[in-house]
Amino acid sequence: MGISISNRGRFFEYGKWGQPDSNRQPSGYEPPALTVELCPRVLRAISSMPSFWLSASLERKRIPRLMTLQGKTAIVTGGNSGIGLSIVIELAKQGANIVIDYVVHPETAVALEQQVLALGNKAIHVQADVSKIDDLKKLVNAAVSNFGRLDIIVNNAGIETRTSVLETNEEQYQRVLDINLKSAFFGTQIAAKQMIAQGGGGRIINVTSVHEDWPMPGNTAYCVSKGGMRMLTRTAGLELAPHNILVTAVGPGAVATPINASTMKNPSLLKKLDDAIPLGRMAKPEEIASVVAFLAGEGASYLTASTIFADGGIMHSSPGL
Repeated sequence: MGISISNRGRFFEYGKWGQPDSNRQPSGYEPPALTVELCPRVLRAISSMPSFWLSASLERKRIPRLMTLQGKTAIVTGGNSGIGLSIVIELAKQGANIVIDYVVHPETAVALEQQVLALGNKAIHVQADVSKIDDLKKLVNAAVSNFGRLDIIVNNAGIETRTSVLETNEEQYQRVLDINLKSAFFGTQIAAKQMIAQGGGGRIINVTSVHEDWPMPGNTAYCVSKGGMRMLTRTAGLELAPHNILVTAVGPGAVATPINASTMKNPSLLKKLDDAIPLGRMAKPEEIASVVAFLAGEGASYLTASTIFADGGIMHSSPGL
């Protein structure tokens, strides 16, 4: 199988893409398009990469979308809205069977299940409150009873209160920690036990936030929960490595989802946020989903105990000196 790689306006030297050197190339020189034959393993690795990595150099219309997760089964918590919904769709596009967790809005979960089925994959929607251990077990049991095994769990469910350390009451604190951190901890535990029992390793992917590391005054409990997920990812990643269970995290920045609706509806707040992001805009949920799909695929087979931040550069932005 061949694919076309266009290097127009660029050259390749010693493994690095760069701009043509006008001192080394004659005026008007334009490098020809290259056709490269790649083995199936390389093609699988390429197809598992987020699309924005490839768009600059690959003519994707010539590359068939490979089903890199064909035959795999994934659970996505909080799967019928926001980032979770996009993760369900992206994993399904990659060939995975999906267990869609939801708490409210069953009609959305049903519609999403039908969307996955239309892609030619299998899916079931399961109502489960991930703050409860028995409900987490229900999700894992549903994956095994319907699809035979569990290969991937995405601990995505999360809430926030937007309250400071002085304002947060016990009920608010407990609810945030239960849904964000407790669910990820015991979701990891229960999924890992199943993966070990069935053999073959697995992937555990935690959807955290830039606020696993970056303070957000006025949202303290949320930051505490995401900081806990950071250390869960790192510690469980080390503990589960001997079983070939890889534990990673995706740390989104600002994403255009319902959780940020109040900001998106306020033009002045939205402009202030966009101005703070080096890329100048919020992420689309599909862009976060593509990173999750990469971590679930073979291209990420040597990644564990770490977080990939998909934040448009906001964590490293500077007002200048």
